[in-house]
Amino acid sequence: MRKGLNLMELEAEIWLVKIKITQGPLKQEKETIFGYGLKERYEIGKTWMRNYFQDQTVYGLELSSIGNEIGWEFFINTLTLEEAHIKGYRLLNILKRVFPGLDGKVKIVPIYPFMFEEKKTIYELCLPKIHNPDKISLIKNFIHSSRNDQDSHRNLRFYLVWQKDDAIDSRGGFYLKDSTAHKEFKVKIFIRITHNNRKTTDFQRLMLKSDLEFLAKSTYNIKMEKARIANTFPDTWKKILVGNCFWKNTDNIQTGRGYYLLQETIPEHEVPHFISPKSVDFNFPRHSGLPQPYILENEKIVDLPITEDNKNYIWFGKMFRQGVLSGSNAYIRINDLALSGIIVGSTGSGKTYCASRIVQEIATKAPHVGILTIGLSKKNQERFFHSDEILTYGDDDLKIPYFVKPNSDTTDLDKYVQKTAMYLTASLGLKGTTTTVLKNVMMEQDKGKNLPNYPRILFEKTLDYLDNPKQGYHEKFHTNITSEISNKVLERLSSPIIEKTLCLTAETPRWFTEWRNGKNFYFDLTECSIWTQRILTNALFQMIITLTSSLESNQLNNLIVIDEPDAILAKALSNNPYDDNVIAKERLEDVFKMLLEEYRSRGLGFLIIDQEPSSLFRCVTKSPSLKIVFRLDLECGKYFTLDNKELSYLKNQEPRNALVFNGASAEEYIIKTLDVEPEAWGGY
Repeated sequence: MRKGLNLMELEAEIWLVKIKITQGPLKQEKETIFGYGLKERYEIGKTWMRNYFQDQTVYGLELSSIGNEIGWEFFINTLTLEEAHIKGYRLLNILKRVFPGLDGKVKIVPIYPFMFEEKKTIYELCLPKIHNPDKISLIKNFIHSSRNDQDSHRNLRFYLVWQKDDAIDSRGGFYLKDSTAHKEFKVKIFIRITHNNRKTTDFQRLMLKSDLEFLAKSTYNIKMEKARIANTFPDTWKKILVGNCFWKNTDNIQTGRGYYLLQETIPEHEVPHFISPKSVDFNFPRHSGLPQPYILENEKIVDLPITEDNKNYIWFGKMFRQGVLSGSNAYIRINDLALSGIIVGSTGSGKTYCASRIVQEIATKAPHVGILTIGLSKKNQERFFHSDEILTYGDDDLKIPYFVKPNSDTTDLDKYVQKTAMYLTASLGLKGTTTTVLKNVMMEQDKGKNLPNYPRILFEKTLDYLDNPKQGYHEKFHTNITSEISNKVLERLSSPIIEKTLCLTAETPRWFTEWRNGKNFYFDLTECSIWTQRILTNALFQMIITLTSSLESNQLNNLIVIDEPDAILAKALSNNPYDDNVIAKERLEDVFKMLLEEYRSRGLGFLIIDQEPSSLFRCVTKSPSLKIVFRLDLECGKYFTLDNKELSYLKNQEPRNALVFNGASAEEYIIKTLDVEPEAWGGY
């Protein structure tokens, strides 16, 4: 722009409508066109060279190559902004209808008079006379030239401008009465090469010349007559912008086929080429440089009259329909999360932002639903999960009693003692036989009513219990259990912090009451050892299930989000049956499977976020009703689908795209997740 010009004070001379193609068609389809006089039929790759508006509109295609990246932009010009909007979106919709799977964006650019004066070095590619039925690979040659050029600073632009043929025969009528049916067009081709470097080197100038020579020499007809590169006039750029590149027969002068009766009177640079798309590759080749769409064969979408602010639904993305990103919103019913959900995807695929969006929606639309997020792996993740309060391991308010009595005094404690004994021994890597012994010790404490304050003391009492000759345990059994508890368990429970955290309390912890009433908490357990994480989380789960009643209402009351849960929910890597880690993993899987089932009847849902689902317990990937799957390798993808096409898509899908399996609504579809507002993660 000229220095000192204020665009607000200028009036646009024309409006340039650009349709940037962001996704190519699903496949290169075929279509049949007719030759002159309707005597011949030709099958060609479906062409984009058409007269879309059935008038004398001048259409353009700009193919750009920056380095070796290919861009596609169709363009037309209009006199008013209103007309630009109408024609732009109309043209995009026609392209999407003609080429299934294609998608794009409309951009409208005001063109001011000073822009016509920009100095641009532009060349014209003059085609030889095309003798049918030879086919010229013009577009493929351009793409091939771009792919082979390793100069990342080179900017090559290829402008193809076309218009319905307006030649008139000796009888005064249009020579081709239906240009669309016969596919005959006036065409001009221009090339512009620039360099991003401030100063172009001699070598780069030679390479630019080489690019031009390649495009010219690789374009030839059946007689081996080649195209040539011609210099253009200074006003060529203006002619491209305003669609005035070739002579127009505005006075209906008798011209005949290809203007041959007026050839000598028309300036050479205004004489167009006359081309049928069957003679040139005016289609989207397989290697077009555009992303290829994926159409989900099992796609199932339930369309409901839902608005974005509906308080019963989470809006978390935009749906793809038959491979094209649509304006349809993707929704999940908030109460469906009582059936739990899992979000998986490799690093950088968008899973955390998706989870953040879901949590943000619940916090906004269902403030009565308390959300508890457990951070186990990565620090500083609390900003993503809309937390009202953060409790870190060691904080005085982080109380998770290792045993909690049920609210009702009439409840038999036996099953709660059994569950506590089971999660304690499993979390610490003790064999199942130890569970029975521990339960017996707990029942000896006034049938579970007067347990010691700390689990360490409980296990010390267990050692005393084993040493009592009255129990009559076999010597080998006694030695093995005593050794396990003495050498492994007591050390893992002796930390002052873990004792403070697991200590029995007379009252329900404050955070639990507030969480049940809708407050959002983040528990930062990233500094804990793996064994501490296991015992704390399982104590937490048992506490929650003990203090909540069965509702069977399928209503979400509280949500537990677990980010990167490998420490507590991952399968063991070793096969050694005597490894305490292996023992812990195998037993914890049984514990968590029962938890998933029991939580459903209490309106408690899990939302699990992980990047390698193949390492998790099978129940973690199988049981949740909602599955949102971002980019995954084949091994991990098989935990969600066995369809080979879907697996291939999961392996190659772009960031922020996800395959959704919603068991609650029996839907299956693809989404692009929404941009997350900064306030969704605390303004970071």
